Amino acid sequence: MPAGAADQPNKATADLNVLLAKLQSIVKDVSATTQQLPGVLSRSEDLIDNSVELTDKLNNHWLLGGSGDVEDTVKSWPSIHSIDDSPYDEISE
Repeated sequence: MPAGAADQPNKATADLNVLLAKLQSIVKDVSATTQQLPGVLSRSEDLIDNSVELTDKLNNHWLLGGSGDVEDTVKSWPSIHSIDDSPYDEISE
């Protein structure tokens, strides 16, 4: 085997190790992000609900030309399904 023949596989192995280290870092970042997702979704729904409630109050405020009647019930933002429930569970039967 020529002297330089082993250099190319060694370089490929070193490059592969660097690539695997970078990939592992990306996987850790994605994992941390997916663990935070349910909390972010819950806070987003709360924020939307509060925004809808505030908008309704402002639309009905007498200073802004509304009737002054504020509804006691807050219209909640429609939710397709719970974070823990899959809409496809019933289909698999």
